Amino acid sequence: MAAKLHFFDFGGIAEPIRYLLHYGGKKFEDIKYDIKTWPDKKTKDLLPYGQLPMYEEGGLKLTQSLAIARYVAYKVNVLPTDPWEQAMLDSMALTIYDFWSKIVEFTKEQDPAKKETIKEEIIDETIDYYFSRFDKQLMKNKGYINGKLSWVDFVLVGIVEAANLIIGVDMQKQYPNVDYLMKTIVSLPGVKEEQRTENREQRTENREQGTGNREQGTGNREQGTENREQRTENREQRTENREQRTENREQRTENREQRTENREQRTENREQRTENRE
Repeated sequence: MAAKLHFFDFGGIAEPIRYLLHYGGKKFEDIKYDIKTWPDKKTKDLLPYGQLPMYEEGGLKLTQSLAIARYVAYKVNVLPTDPWEQAMLDSMALTIYDFWSKIVEFTKEQDPAKKETIKEEIIDETIDYYFSRFDKQLMKNKGYINGKLSWVDFVLVGIVEAANLIIGVDMQKQYPNVDYLMKTIVSLPGVKEEQRTENREQRTENREQGTGNREQGTGNREQGTENREQRTENREQRTENREQRTENREQRTENREQRTENREQRTENREQRTENRE
């Protein structure tokens, strides 16, 4: 039975896990839930603690993104055996998540003014505080967090990608070693192929979206034409109604005049009869 990874329909904190699985050539079912319709009570009730991501393998379930990433790292041989190295990488992963917590704070804030303040703080302070330190560590360790490829390199890249999408900036551009690591990870065997597949799917989706937009535009134009024709028809109908009312008034006037003429004729006839009798 293939493993299953459950998360939302975007990268986020599950992206490092996906990268690790693809890098290791592991087959898995990538189950994605629509964030717009979440929470789905039926799905939440199936989750051990009602949260995503969740990883399933051999009938067992594992939650918490870092725990999942660490387990998959063991399966794909990017988890060191030395306890000290393991602890150092755990420490670094938690530090990356300290940075991520600020991004989460931004996503959860509902007040527009407060949200903008948090974003400014991230851009002006948070990024440099963490990325300058990430960059220094990568430079010191031959381009990797711990001197060679490890699971936490995947974590850093996945989190930075997600943060870039949410905040709308390329945070790594001013930090060459972070930028180089990101390019390195997405060029790894398995990851590279998956990226091409995702890019093709994205282009297909964009084309379909473009087609949908064009069709919508055509539909809107046709609707606009139909609305104009309807307005013209309504104006013509109102004009016709006014002409009909005018014609009715003229008819009523003509009828009154006819009745008046008839009364005058009857009066004249009575007078004529009176005269004849005399």
